[in-house]
Amino acid sequence: MTDERLIPGNDPENEENTSPAPEETPSGAVQSSAQDDTSLDDILAVLDSLDAPNHTPSAPVQSADIEVNVPRGDGYEDGEGVTHDEGADTVPVGADEAFTDELEDEDEYTDPDPTPQGRPNVQPYRPPQDRFPPLPEELRQQARLKPPPRPQSDEERRLASRRIDRRPPSRAPLYNFLTIVFALATCGALYWVIAIWQDPYSALNPFAPNTPFPILASQTPTPSLTPTTAPTNTPTNTPTITLTPTFEPSATFTPVPLSELGISLGTPGASAAGGAGTGGDPLATPAPNFPFALQVIRGSTVVYITNPEGRGGCNWSSITGTVIDFNGAAVDGYGVRIVGDGVDQTLATGSNRAAGAGGFELQLGDQARAASYTVQLLDPSGRAVSDVYPVETSADCAFNIAAVRFVATAP
Repeated sequence: MTDERLIPGNDPENEENTSPAPEETPSGAVQSSAQDDTSLDDILAVLDSLDAPNHTPSAPVQSADIEVNVPRGDGYEDGEGVTHDEGADTVPVGADEAFTDELEDEDEYTDPDPTPQGRPNVQPYRPPQDRFPPLPEELRQQARLKPPPRPQSDEERRLASRRIDRRPPSRAPLYNFLTIVFALATCGALYWVIAIWQDPYSALNPFAPNTPFPILASQTPTPSLTPTTAPTNTPTNTPTITLTPTFEPSATFTPVPLSELGISLGTPGASAAGGAGTGGDPLATPAPNFPFALQVIRGSTVVYITNPEGRGGCNWSSITGTVIDFNGAAVDGYGVRIVGDGVDQTLATGSNRAAGAGGFELQLGDQARAASYTVQLLDPSGRAVSDVYPVETSADCAFNIAAVRFVATAP
């Protein structure tokens, strides 16, 4: 229940103040009129005006016209035992004399400090336009009331265009140049990555892996001239070996240097009677239709020589010889075919100058060995120009080189 004396300016002793109260000052006064009901907002406004510092009511408020509606629900019983009906009851504002005197004393008291101390939730007073911002409709009304912009004159437009022309120069060319540079750099980087990806050993790779050492495979040398045997004439007489030398060491068979024999395999000499040779040594019986035959030295077509120590000594076995014409000149470019004991090779005459004019030599092994072979001279076209002659090698280190000489039988 609210006492009517809570309303500022309502003095119960002042009976002359019966007219409606005028509007209060902007400091927070309330406009009151004779109404049947008072809303809750009006009551709160009155309480705010009481809390305002240095508040002085400008006009009294009719106490008889203020009533408070109190909802009671379905029904209640007050302290005097009276039961009221359902609904909201209208309770007149009133209070005892003691409470009225206490309120009057509070109204007369003026706080020297206008700042509220005992009520921290009380906010200072603000004008209604600050507490209640304008509604959208009010904003639209203000926009309609705003005068339209004044049209610009020619001079103003000219000045505005000048201000636009005074803009700083555009940096678009610089940005375009940088874009082109970065695009080219990107293409170069892609090319560099692809090149290294395909060939890690490329010079473009700063961190190339170690290059493996190549594995070299030695190639077996082949003779430059490989004549083939294509004889057109078949010999009618098959030569037989009339002398088979034995290689048992004896005091009567010792190695004889060629220089002591008066001849050299490579120093030609000619005699009309016996053919080629310094001492007129005869030739082996030539076969018909063959222009070359072996020269007979000391009764044999084969001369045995000791291999020098500087060339391996006993660790050697070979067949060597020379080819000369009727006048003793070297014959190069012919082929000497050696066959036997798993060997079938053709050597070019003149390939071994150490043996003499038209010299040749075939190494048979790395140690002295006894084996049987045959030798035959071929022309550059591969046609046989001599008979087939047997050659025996020795297992004795003193006879580990077998030497022969082919000599032309006619000029």
